[in-house]
Amino acid sequence: MTIYLVSFLIAPCRVTMSTAQQLRETGEAMGLKGSELVIFVREQQTLENERKAKEAEEREKERQDKAKED
Repeated sequence: MTIYLVSFLIAPCRVTMSTAQQLRETGEAMGLKGSELVIFVREQQTLENERKAKEAEEREKERQDKAKED
């Protein structure tokens, strides 16, 4: 449950929270320590990677759709 809350809280900052150091500092500011902090950083990195992959897929689909129109 905490992880979902943490993910929700960090979502608006995703664009600027790109490095592990920034994520670690954010997690520490939220009171996370040890394994909770490691899990937080890894999950946020995973969410960011998934978001980027989805955006890339959408761009590719748009490119293919545009190519079909031409």
